[in-house]
Amino acid sequence: MDEKDEKDELPQLTDKQYNFVMGISKGLSKSEAYRQAYNAKKMKPETVHCKASIEASKGNVRQWLELAKREAINKLTDETGYTLSAHIEELNSIIEAAKASGSYGPALNGVIAKGKACNHYTEHKQINVSNSTDLTLLAKIEALLGPDFKDQAAKRLCHELEEHHTEH
Repeated sequence: MDEKDEKDELPQLTDKQYNFVMGISKGLSKSEAYRQAYNAKKMKPETVHCKASIEASKGNVRQWLELAKREAINKLTDETGYTLSAHIEELNSIIEAAKASGSYGPALNGVIAKGKACNHYTEHKQINVSNSTDLTLLAKIEALLGPDFKDQAAKRLCHELEEHHTEH
């Protein structure tokens, strides 16, 4: 059953109910959609919230909201699938054109971009910190808990420590 047939099977809505459903399907909260569809200017926020919840739970409105949700999920799924496929196809054509023209730098950049789009790359960062505050902290940890704990703390702080040997 396609979208139009499915809508034909749904119960009728009043104009205000339809506007309420459309507001929610466009991303408004139930309360905001209620405010736009109904005369709610003089209502307290709690009243609007309560009336919006009641409206959304009515059988005919609920069926329309369920259809709107299914349509949104289908659209998102279609766009996501299309976007990745189209992106990969475009990158492939750019790579081939770059190779054909002997431009291997752009071809390599295209291959890297394709790999990133397919989640084949993981970004790794290494942070080396050698400020005196961290080094002082590590010295205190070593004095209190021993060298093993200091080494564990250093790894967590992303330090590469040099072994310092001092004679006593």
